[in-house]
Amino acid sequence: MATISLLFTCLSVPTLDVKAETILTINYQEVSPLADYIEWRYQIINGVLHKRQYNVSTGSWLGKWIPAN
Repeated sequence: MATISLLFTCLSVPTLDVKAETILTINYQEVSPLADYIEWRYQIINGVLHKRQYNVSTGSWLGKWIPAN
């Protein structure tokens, strides 16, 4: 039994305490535009092509209908 203990002592490798830490930070953020998205809308009024600006971001009209020359 002494031989086995001695053999084990000779072959034993020192162990190191290793601590693994995983730090995972995920930030999900919505992308929101800083400026409103505005486009021209067209309509024929009394046979004349008109245009008017429409704010797509807010769903509201801007200004009045004007002839699209």
